[in-house]
Amino acid sequence: MSADWFLPASAIIAAAQRLGCATPYSEDLNHAQSYGDVKVVNPFASH
Repeated sequence: MSADWFLPASAIIAAAQRLGCATPYSEDLNHAQSYGDVKVVNPFASH
């Protein structure tokens, strides 16, 4: 990932919460980790 596009995980979670996105997809955050109303899904994780 380019340093120009780096966002801290906290900014991604905060944006998801503010926008009402309950399920952001990320391969960089922990799969199935819940942060309040937000639950991260890694689309590449084996289920």
